[in-house]
Amino acid sequence: MPKNTSKAAWIRANDTHGPSSELIAKAKREGISITRAQIYTTRAELKRRGTRSKNPQSTLPDLSAKIHAPAISASLATVDQLIRQIIRQEVAGLIRQEVQGILRQEIRSFLQQV
Repeated sequence: MPKNTSKAAWIRANDTHGPSSELIAKAKREGISITRAQIYTTRAELKRRGTRSKNPQSTLPDLSAKIHAPAISASLATVDQLIRQIIRQEVAGLIRQEVQGILRQEIRSFLQQV
């Protein structure tokens, strides 16, 4: 680690999702002495700033710090509700058409027998 790099910068530059014990061992191998408290404090700071995603597998950047998250969240919830409503209406419409087709066939069949 260069002399002008802080421990927090080193923690941020390394895995922020793995167990703290692994990060401490890695730091020790590199000749750096860090504590769990320093790791947790740095991770909490990253989380507050919105630069640490909750999902380590995520490839999308976490933009929640740059946009008004509550408004976007509400908008996404509204869009999700609209999509679900449209799907329900489409499914209901398809079922209705199918039932109407079956009823027409049954009525024709009944009328032919009479």
